[in-house]
Amino acid sequence: MDQADKKPDVDLSLEGLLEAATPVHREDHLEPEASRFTRPASSGMDISLTLAAKLVAPIEREIDALPLLPWHEKASVFCHPTYEAPWALQVVGSRVAGFWALVSELTAQKAEEISFSTSMRCTELSKDLGFSVCHSWRRIVSQTHYAEQRLGGRCDGESYHFAYSGKDTPEMAGQTWSPAKTTVPGRFVALAKALKEYVRDPVNHPAMEAIHDHVAWLTDHALLK
Repeated sequence: MDQADKKPDVDLSLEGLLEAATPVHREDHLEPEASRFTRPASSGMDISLTLAAKLVAPIEREIDALPLLPWHEKASVFCHPTYEAPWALQVVGSRVAGFWALVSELTAQKAEEISFSTSMRCTELSKDLGFSVCHSWRRIVSQTHYAEQRLGGRCDGESYHFAYSGKDTPEMAGQTWSPAKTTVPGRFVALAKALKEYVRDPVNHPAMEAIHDHVAWLTDHALLK
């Protein structure tokens, strides 16, 4: 067979297909929703609300035990992927008391019933970094609005549910689904993931560098309107 006629190799694995896929959702903002962090778990079959409540509970218990009072800001995200374990992260604190980042991850699920176990980690952030993260969170969530053209349906991917509340700011919330990496929601998701990796391993210097990089990018591209 001629080299010119040879077909290129195609990665047909799930990872390869997802990597090569072009995201449909390219809006440069979050879309509105009610917060996943203050709504009670649904008594029906809303598994997403049940998971969010289960993941946030140990974070809230840990926050109550931290020397943070009075805390002035709380930045939150709940990630619900199709094929991976869901997780939640919160950054909470103030310029006076300091800031902490806390992550809760699903570690097990019984197939026959809605029963979960979780792992929880937390680490302290510098006051300047914690303030910058929360400031970016507030700015982006405050720009949440409906897309000009609603999507009719969504394929497998990752849904992200963000929220922010502050001393003088009622809770705001917004969501995104598998955003393109070059959009504001895409960089916002990348910031959340970098924070999660840093909490997992506080000596992870690449994760800390990524956090600073994403905060700087979002500061330049997500200006208040």
